[in-house]
Amino acid sequence: MGVQTPRAASAFAELVTGEQAIRAEMASRIRARSIGGGAAAEVEVVHSALASATPNLPQNHSEGEESQPSSVRKPSDQQAAAADRMKSVLALRKSQVGKAAAAGQLRGLHSSKDSDDEEDEAEDAADTAPGSGSATFDRLVNLLGDPTAASRQAALQQLCGLPLGGDQRKSLLRPLLLRFADPSERCRELAASIFEQWVEGADVADVSGSLPFLLPVLVERLGTEATAEPSEELRSALVSLTTKALFKVRALLRPYVAEIGSIVLGVCRDNYPPALRGACALMVLVGREVLPPMVKSMGGKAVQPYSARLIEAVLPHLHHRHSSVRVAVLEALEHVLLAGAGQSVETLVGWRMQNNVPIAEFYGKGEVRRNHLADLSRDSSVAVRSRFLRTLERWVRDMAGEDLYEQEGRLY
Repeated sequence: MGVQTPRAASAFAELVTGEQAIRAEMASRIRARSIGGGAAAEVEVVHSALASATPNLPQNHSEGEESQPSSVRKPSDQQAAAADRMKSVLALRKSQVGKAAAAGQLRGLHSSKDSDDEEDEAEDAADTAPGSGSATFDRLVNLLGDPTAASRQAALQQLCGLPLGGDQRKSLLRPLLLRFADPSERCRELAASIFEQWVEGADVADVSGSLPFLLPVLVERLGTEATAEPSEELRSALVSLTTKALFKVRALLRPYVAEIGSIVLGVCRDNYPPALRGACALMVLVGREVLPPMVKSMGGKAVQPYSARLIEAVLPHLHHRHSSVRVAVLEALEHVLLAGAGQSVETLVGWRMQNNVPIAEFYGKGEVRRNHLADLSRDSSVAVRSRFLRTLERWVRDMAGEDLYEQEGRLY
């Protein structure tokens, strides 16, 4: 009869406690992961194996009790065999639990979608959706060439509301320029509005790159003797667009002096006040930014024909019925006359040489000479008279000495 040693009893108790802890942990994992039937079946096999193995383990005996019969192995050998058997069962269950967890993760991967795949699918859906993305933009651009005016107008209205990027707006410029000559007035107005919005938000490089396409279209619409644009409001909008575009690239306008002059001359044939004020703003821009460098590099006599032609075109509007137009004309004259056009003072005061009568005037067919400066000095508007005095002051102060020597007496 053998007695169980304290060390063996302690080892056996640790094995039983470890088994119970592992069994509880496995049950909690099964509940948390909710793995499929295959994994659950494997775990049940492990539990059944443990259940079959546990009854064969020897029980603790007190020191006074009798041991097993002699046909049974010694207690130390039985405990060692039970420990080996328990270790093998635990190793088997550990491998089975790993397989079950792997099977559950694979099923989860098959049932779920990758976040990157979801983002790609969302982007594809946005591109192909009927109301957003590049597909909509391309469709609207194609509709700008539709033969139906209603379709073109609807496309332009949608383009006004779309948040377009820089590249999209640049690709839209040429189709928009074609709509400047659209038979529908509403389409022409929307096209000009979209282009003006682009000019306001674009940088200098983009606007300067569009000038070779924009200015010929504006010359065709505004700078011809026959008025190509019948709507006064649209003529004013086109002049405003021209002013904003040229002001943004004011340091790069020298190659486009001829086109700008044609636009100014064409608009000066108009009597619509906003359009005339826009033409005067263009003249101020040219007189400040373009002509002075040309006078320094080429001389005043080389620039004088261009400046004198602009002055002759705007001169009749010194007697416009709107005082705001007269003020704008004076501001334009102030800058352009100083760009090599000092001899135009003779035209402003209606001066001619004594005893020199042109043949056309002798027969009553010559042009009427009028002292415009004298009329401005007694203008009914205080704003016009104040602007006139500031203009005279600038001419006397900044005019080239050679021109001032000839024109000083006529100015005073």
